[in-house]
Amino acid sequence: MSDKQIYAMNIGKIGDSMKEVATLFGDTSRNKVNSSEDLKNMINEYKSSLKKLQNTRDTFRNLNAPVGFESDHNKMLSAFESYVKATEDMVDAVDVDYKGFNSDAYIAAEARQQQAAQAIVVSTTETAKRMFP
Repeated sequence: MSDKQIYAMNIGKIGDSMKEVATLFGDTSRNKVNSSEDLKNMINEYKSSLKKLQNTRDTFRNLNAPVGFESDHNKMLSAFESYVKATEDMVDAVDVDYKGFNSDAYIAAEARQQQAAQAIVVSTTETAKRMFP
């Protein structure tokens, strides 16, 4: 298997990680909060997914891009780091101890997360086209 193929497989894992987070955050039936215990459980699930996302980011930071694709790698990494930060901010917008929800902070973070996700899609698509013409 070539360096490009191995790198592309690793980049695919990033997409899998993002899909898991998007599914969790977007599954409204799981997000119904009827008690403080429901809220705590939801946040614990979010934090667990966030940790996986942070681990994926750390793995991505340590990937070596194939020769000629270093700039592409840096663009994707920057967008992914923005995605992780926005996800962290979304989780932080919910205060379990005080049963509060800072909707403005959550909505702003969600918008940044969506922008970062779009940047990741654009940059990975461009890289894939260059890598595998």
